Amino acid sequence: MRTKLIAAAVAVVVVVAGVVAFFTLRDDGDDKPRLPVARNASLNPVVCAAIGTDDPSGTATAEAAWQALLDAAATDKVNAQRLPITATSPADAETYLSALVARKCRVIVATGLHVTAAARTMAARGTEIQWAVADPGQSAPQVIVLSTDPPTTHTQVRSLIHTILGA
Repeated sequence: MRTKLIAAAVAVVVVVAGVVAFFTLRDDGDDKPRLPVARNASLNPVVCAAIGTDDPSGTATAEAAWQALLDAAATDKVNAQRLPITATSPADAETYLSALVARKCRVIVATGLHVTAAARTMAARGTEIQWAVADPGQSAPQVIVLSTDPPTTHTQVRSLIHTILGA
């Protein structure tokens, strides 16, 4: 009887070890590391600044717009993000702007020649994003033109965010 009991115990140990080894060593084809996914844990709307490095008027307009986004973020009703863009063409800038669209930015402020041209192209496609561009062009559906005067730019951006998002 004792031999049968020992044999049964050994058999159970072998089966359990086999099952553990099977599940530990098997290749399920999904051993690639997963990339982290950015999440907006606050669920606040996102407002973004796409700052082109080729702005002929300098950085004053871009800084005023960014400050307006930061002021809106201080209310805890929106999240502000800034992306410096060193594009060499509007097509190049569009790649960067696509990243902001993927981040679900509700308002995108664009400065710099290539970035504003790309923003106008993307706005013409009818996205649900409100664009604010710092260029000498005309306003269009979903596009407002920012002033070159920094205090006025700040006021325009804050007003836009308040109108669109209530922040």
